[in-house]
Amino acid sequence: MKSLTSYNKKRITMSLLYPLYNDLVQFETVQYASDYEDQGNFIDCCYNKIVDSLKYTADLHVPLHYKNYYKFWWSEELNCLKKINTLKKINTIECLAEFFTFTWL
Repeated sequence: MKSLTSYNKKRITMSLLYPLYNDLVQFETVQYASDYEDQGNFIDCCYNKIVDSLKYTADLHVPLHYKNYYKFWWSEELNCLKKINTLKKINTIECLAEFFTFTWL
């Protein structure tokens, strides 16, 4: 069974986009506008409605968190250990490169 949130996202998105679908069907069958400028304006309007609908649904259902939100446990000590580990890796790579260069000469 799908989650309730997934169902709500689909339901809200459908309720926002379905009226636009009806407008597009009418536009296709009746040729909503006679000149190209009106057709272009209609397409631009539809595009904006689609983008706005998707943004609205995303704002409701996609959580936003600041950078490093999930690293509340990260400390300055861990930063130092990470830097040391990175330097060790770089030093090891340089030593290996020097070794292979020396042995191939």
